[in-house]
Amino acid sequence: MSVAVQPDIVGVVAQHVDLRRSGDIYVGLCPFHAERTPSFFVFPGRQRWRCFGGCGISGDVSDFIARIKPEPNRCPARTNPPLERGV
Repeated sequence: MSVAVQPDIVGVVAQHVDLRRSGDIYVGLCPFHAERTPSFFVFPGRQRWRCFGGCGISGDVSDFIARIKPEPNRCPARTNPPLERGV
């Protein structure tokens, strides 16, 4: 049995957000909406993040990666070509 190890959340978020330490947490500007006052908090002890500002979203390192680097729309490939109507 193997346990999946997630990367440290501070290291991942710091690649996209300018974080500053404030006690046991890190604070920065939210990358998901425009703001001037830092409202984006990273909690390394819980490996979680949260925006207390305009968007109010939160999550873990996987959620952050999914939001910061969204994958292209995964629509199923069309298996049947469209029907052509005779003129």
